[in-house]
Amino acid sequence: WANDILSITPSFFGANPAKVQSGTHQGLEILAPRQSLALELMQSLDPAQSKKALIFDEAPADILTFSSARASLPKEEGLKATNMSQTQKNILKNIVEEYIGEYRSEIASGIVSKWTENIDTIHLAWGGGNQVGDPHYYRLHGGTFLIEYDNIQNGANHIHSVWRDVDNDFAVDVLRDHLLLYHIT
Repeated sequence: WANDILSITPSFFGANPAKVQSGTHQGLEILAPRQSLALELMQSLDPAQSKKALIFDEAPADILTFSSARASLPKEEGLKATNMSQTQKNILKNIVEEYIGEYRSEIASGIVSKWTENIDTIHLAWGGGNQVGDPHYYRLHGGTFLIEYDNIQNGANHIHSVWRDVDNDFAVDVLRDHLLLYHIT
């Protein structure tokens, strides 16, 4: 990729249902790690950390960057990784790898390295409950890096997740198209 400009963000993945309830694929959860790792991280926090991470008592109605062609980063709020234990940072790293790992290794490896080396710049911001089935939202952000996730619709069985690189997002607005096609009547 020496002299090429390459952009793989915004990267939107969603699932409705998040967990298939019946039929041939009953139990299938294609985005399960995005939820399970985040819940594991949130449940590992002590009360002071949890209080810092929780920015919304209830999960917002959708991801906050919504359908923006260009994301503007929210202020860095929540629990900064510098205030996490090494075990918690490892879970945080696994969440980042879950999002970036969707792409070919020759593309993803440099991005993963960049963010795992700079993990202390990342903040965890949370909204809603921290148990499976609770409507919840999380945001990981630091520098120009932003991950947003929500699972609030259909009884917390409908996931929206997006990874953005504010300095390198491509101009196409795939999330807006998804929302217009499936969610706005």
